[in-house]
Amino acid sequence: MLAFRFGFLCHHAQDAPAAAWRRKAAKAGWPSQDFGEFRIWLHPEARLEVHARAEGVVVVLGDAVSQSGRALADLCAGVPWDDPWPALDDLCGRFAILLLSGSRMRAAHDAFGARSLFYSPGRNAVSSHATLLARAYGLPASDAVARFMELPEYRARTVSYLPGDITAHEGVHALVPNNFWDDGATRRYWPRAPRRETGREAFLAETRRYFDAFVPFVRERYAPVFGVTGGIDSRAAFAPFGSGFEGVTWTHYFPETERPIVEAIVAHLRISHRFVSSRRAAASGRRSLGREAWVPVGCAPATA
Repeated sequence: MLAFRFGFLCHHAQDAPAAAWRRKAAKAGWPSQDFGEFRIWLHPEARLEVHARAEGVVVVLGDAVSQSGRALADLCAGVPWDDPWPALDDLCGRFAILLLSGSRMRAAHDAFGARSLFYSPGRNAVSSHATLLARAYGLPASDAVARFMELPEYRARTVSYLPGDITAHEGVHALVPNNFWDDGATRRYWPRAPRRETGREAFLAETRRYFDAFVPFVRERYAPVFGVTGGIDSRAAFAPFGSGFEGVTWTHYFPETERPIVEAIVAHLRISHRFVSSRRAAASGRRSLGREAWVPVGCAPATA
């Protein structure tokens, strides 16, 4: 169960996991809580907020912050129950959001899909990890996906995501960003209008609005830890934080041609940084480096 750090599983009472899984979860210290006809199992470190409504409850799992500065409780209290998605566009962070009412569950995640969410058709349940859902319901590994992952073309990839919404387990699918899970089906909630031409300044203004809310929110709760590579994606992730973060470069699959780029970035930002062998770290079973308790989402708890 430690593999599912910050994870969760939500299910309807009629779709309870196997008794053996429930005993294992309880033994691992995962508390469970009922919300009407639903039960949520939660990793001890996972953050959960519950906002009661006349129509049901809004459950926020993870880190969510309003870009306009509104309190999360106020935003959740005011969203239109029948169509909450336009109002929830104001949220940023890494989170999942559940709207529970009677036997109906609507589930979505942040617009980037940073907080992964998985479902199993025919079951009124969602979870944070594909393997967590598979183990809870005894779903087998997919032979077809296993064969696909053995193909030379796939094994040659440095980024090993599976295509589309498939997972390594039979009957478990990933929820695609900008879609929500609703009563046995996925539905797209964005975009809601045709595309229109915009300009660079408008794009940058929206970007600043996002990070003006997100960066202080993260700094108040975590000591940021970012991977530093020669790629644009990693720079885009840590650039809004300036020099106030810890850096790491995992050397497994790391092309040596990128080392001068990484060293130049580290020297320019004057950050604490390490090159770390992910193979050696995994073999030794280490879960921390130095003083930080490392979290696989780019941040470490500030209290670590």
